[in-house]
Amino acid sequence: MRLRVLASPPFASRALYALLLVCASERAGADEPAREPTLLLLKGDYGPATLVGLTDEAPQSPKGPQTISVGLRGRYATIPDTLLDAFLLDHTSLDAWAIGLEVGINGPVGSRWLFAIDYARLAMPGGNFRVGKSAFTAAEAPNKADYTEVDLHLIAIGTQLLWRTAIVPTFGVHYGIGVGLGFTPGEVRTTEVLPTCDAPVAECPHWQSVTHETHDAPWPVWPLIDVVAGFTWEPVPEFGLRYDFGFNGLLYTGMTADVKF
Repeated sequence: MRLRVLASPPFASRALYALLLVCASERAGADEPAREPTLLLLKGDYGPATLVGLTDEAPQSPKGPQTISVGLRGRYATIPDTLLDAFLLDHTSLDAWAIGLEVGINGPVGSRWLFAIDYARLAMPGGNFRVGKSAFTAAEAPNKADYTEVDLHLIAIGTQLLWRTAIVPTFGVHYGIGVGLGFTPGEVRTTEVLPTCDAPVAECPHWQSVTHETHDAPWPVWPLIDVVAGFTWEPVPEFGLRYDFGFNGLLYTGMTADVKF
């Protein structure tokens, strides 16, 4: 038996509460032993007490935080030309789009575990690649350049631990770190000697006489370290948008939309 009081009434009201409590106790005692205790709801506002109702149902507890989320994310990934310039005198550029799915669960100390799989096509336009001078190699002469065509695919699986700091209840910043594995099926095609013909490559007779080689990806499987930060907007507890930027083998930026259960 529980008594809910919304305000502290004077003596007369407290006496009436006690009388109602006794009546409710006698009614509950007449019930079968297995029945749940009756909850007596009273209202008092420094005036006469009012019987709000008798119920066998306990008050509804507030809905707890959502524990599982499912999200769809899209990202733009790249290797900056300034990084390629450190190793190559001539090269083309890598610009890729990735799409992924993620599942999240509540983690320790207000964090969130994310488990994700992403796919991106790592295709680079065909062009001349020439190695630059380094501690291990000499710079290649122009006639030693390879005409290189890159057509690789990246499948990345991994997990992240993400923390969120609220600026206002619905908006905040997040940051995290993760690990994973990247798989890169596909091929790299190189031509050792550049044709000097002015005609298109497919029509140039010199092109048919030079040496073509096909190579697998240099690292078909490689470990990934994922470092991420960004902003989170959750207009309602069940739905959120996340803007990410970070590094996961490639520099990336993108958006994630998730639904929580």
